Amino acid sequence: MYNDYVSNISKQFTSELDKISAFYNFDLGDEFEIAICKLLRKFLPQKYWICRWFIVNKEWNTAWDDIIIYDQIDFPTIRLIDKDDYSKKEQIPVEAVYWYIEAKNNLEISNEGNLKKALDQIKSVKEILLTREQFWLSQTDKYHINKNNTKDIPVNMPSYRNPPFTMIFSRTISEKSQFTELEIYKKELAETMPDSIIFWDKNCFFPIVEKTNNPTHFINKNTKKYTHIKNDISYWIWLIHLIWAIDFIKLWRIPWDEIFNKIKNK
Repeated sequence: MYNDYVSNISKQFTSELDKISAFYNFDLGDEFEIAICKLLRKFLPQKYWICRWFIVNKEWNTAWDDIIIYDQIDFPTIRLIDKDDYSKKEQIPVEAVYWYIEAKNNLEISNEGNLKKALDQIKSVKEILLTREQFWLSQTDKYHINKNNTKDIPVNMPSYRNPPFTMIFSRTISEKSQFTELEIYKKELAETMPDSIIFWDKNCFFPIVEKTNNPTHFINKNTKKYTHIKNDISYWIWLIHLIWAIDFIKLWRIPWDEIFNKIKNK
């Protein structure tokens, strides 16, 4: 479809990642995160911007610190830094966030490995994203609230338009790691688990709708477990999943009225 557009993007993505790896060797986590930011900037539409550091809500609760994709057109950032400098770290309002990536150059998936830390970080990010006000499916205007959702929501869809979307992305896995150790995809999914997991270029995990084998883009009440897709086009599948998910998301608004009143009443 589209003259193999997505397949070509996936091949370019893999090629660019290999080139950067050969130059930097990705000894440090920061180098890998910056490389992923630069690659995503090449492939994502301009409305989606990329940065590193943390997400903040109006109570100044935070979660951090890997890669954030956010709306740069309608939302300000907290720190006004050069957006093309990925070595500097930003603070992004929770309302502006499309997607969060926990990026690891090498992932150890055994009980003693860094997969648990990545899952804990995803949990903290999702918890803060779930504090933002929901944009209802029936909503047409962000300043006129109508909570009457459509009655027949497809089983693979969330019940609102700005759900959290998170993932774990790893370029390689430790030689000691075995996928038989990865019990996560056998368990019932919790709302705070990652919406996709990509292990190098051959293994990806996506939530599937209950009683079907149809992957969906977000974990919701109808998704009970992950499906494991093992092939040589995982980056291709991942990019489709990514675009599908962020295309669904419709972000809400920063509560400017509350901010205004707090300042006024000081």
